[in-house]
Amino acid sequence: MDWSGDLEYFLEAPIGKYITGPSWLFAYPTAKFSALVFWGRLSGESLEGTLNIHPRVHSGASRPHVALLDARRVEHVDEGGFAIGVNYVRTHRESLSSSISQLAIVHSGGMLGSVAAGFFRLIGAPYQAEVFTDPVEALRWIALDDPQGTLAALDALYTSTTGTTELLRDLRAHLEKNLDDASLAGATRALGISERSLQRRLAESGTSFQKEVVGARVRMAGRALVESSKPLSQIAFDVGCASVQHFSTMFRKVTGMTPMQWRKRGT
Repeated sequence: MDWSGDLEYFLEAPIGKYITGPSWLFAYPTAKFSALVFWGRLSGESLEGTLNIHPRVHSGASRPHVALLDARRVEHVDEGGFAIGVNYVRTHRESLSSSISQLAIVHSGGMLGSVAAGFFRLIGAPYQAEVFTDPVEALRWIALDDPQGTLAALDALYTSTTGTTELLRDLRAHLEKNLDDASLAGATRALGISERSLQRRLAESGTSFQKEVVGARVRMAGRALVESSKPLSQIAFDVGCASVQHFSTMFRKVTGMTPMQWRKRGT
């Protein structure tokens, strides 16, 4: 697919193209399928650009067509970001209902999964919508001919847009599941790569193993702060920090906020 840096050009001829924002990309791989991919922390500011993707973008596509909303990499949605989604669907309900027949929503589970599942229950879906944690299953539900190939293509767009390689994505997923034993040896065994090769490829991506361990701890802690009422001492222990002081210092260094400021902002 070709990247389009011009919104008007994309709206007029979107098939085979994609457009990007600070935390999202919108793609039209074929006339029968469109995809909206989100990542990171979604706020009203970061999602403002999506308001410019008027439903007329679907005029050159099959009517109706099927669509995917991929939120697997979303870390948080604030009130402003949620409001933009609600207002967009409410404003363009009639046009969306005639343009899209099925929408598959993919999320990573937890509190964000509840938000995704409850979104259309709150406002009423203008088309048939289902929620999944498995992206391939989601693409099969909308009856795409090659769900695995489609997913690989969308993941490649995400990688090129954000600079996140497949290796880095796999390492981050491994670390988030194994923070109690976040060792270089354990990571290389899981990824099937030598320690030297992993360190070299991380350096090529502008990071290091230690930076990725800290990033995984902060991401998991950030989710726990928003999605649970656990005390800081428990969260610090869960993400592998020796003390609350160590945890708080690390968290603030990475996010610019104390853990309690993060919790307050996210609730």
